[in-house]
This record gives sequence, C-alpha cells and structure tokens, in this order.
Amino acid sequence: MATTWAVIKDKKVPDKEKVYLLLRFDNIFGFNLRKLKFKSIPFTIKRLAEKRLKARLKKDFQTADKLRKLLKSKGYEIEDTIKSYILKRK
Repeated sequence: MATTWAVIKDKKVPDKEKVYLLLRFDNIFGFNLRKLKFKSIPFTIKRLAEKRLKARLKKDFQTADKLRKLLKSKGYEIEDTIKSYILKRK
C-alpha cells in the first residue's frame, strides 16, 4: 500500500499510469473505486469560498469567519491551505 501511494504522489509518473495502477489495486483489494460518485460543488458555494479566501488573504478575519459559518450552514466545511482552501461536503 505504501508503495502505491508513493507512486501516486510521484510527479514523474504520468497520470494515465497512476489511474491504471489504482484500478489494478482496486481489483486486488476490492475498494470499489469505479463505483465512487463525485458530486460537483455548486457555483454559489464556490463563489462564497472564493470570497472567503480573498477576505482571509486581506486579513479580514471577521468577514472570513462569517463566510465560513455560512458555508457550514449550507453543508460545507472549508479547510485553509497556505494560499488556497479545500472545500468538503459534510
């Protein structure tokens, strides 16, 4: 397993090969990756997250906190990174 993740993180390995490797391991371990369904994040939620990012980068933490709470009330959590964010459905 550790080797698999090392290959996945390796930027030298083409994405096509990474997908092939993951699907092969999926057959072995039965993760059922092919059955996963991804839902797109609505535009309005993305826009709120972008507004929050701009406020945070401007150090307007009061606005950023309000937008975080608003996103949470709509069922999304936002995790800050250095220059961006990760948006997750709760």
